[in-house]
Order: sequence, then C-alpha cells, then structure tokens
Amino acid sequence: IKAPTYTDEGTAVSIVPVSAALYARYAGAMGRRPADCEGDAATAPFARCVTYAEARDFARWFSEQSGQSYRLPS
Repeated sequence: IKAPTYTDEGTAVSIVPVSAALYARYAGAMGRRPADCEGDAATAPFARCVTYAEARDFARWFSEQSGQSYRLPS
C-alpha cells in the first residue's frame, strides 16, 4: 500500500484523502464497523465521520501495512 505524498525536507504528507474503501479495509482488519455517517457523507468517496482516535489508529495501521511512517499532523 502506498499513498501519493508530497515530501519536503524529510516530511511527507499525503496529497489525497483516505478513501472510504481503504478505511473500510482497515475497519475490517480491526474487527470494527466502517465509519457511521448519514446523508451524503455515507456515500462520499473518502473516509468521513471518523474520530481523532480512529484516525490516529488508522495511521498506525497504515504505517504497518505500507512500511512507511504515517501520523496525524500536529
């Protein structure tokens, strides 16, 4: 798994949002349900209605899957 990134002076930032499909893959691997949204957010092509803790855990999981280091911006 690789995400398109922008790199400057050793810092890499994903240039695309996390897709709903990738987040669902993570949720399944963790035994969780995908993010629960209503209305347009439920059919968005990218992950939505995710808590900070869920996003942090996703970043850890994605780091393990991709072999690259990802974290939330601070």
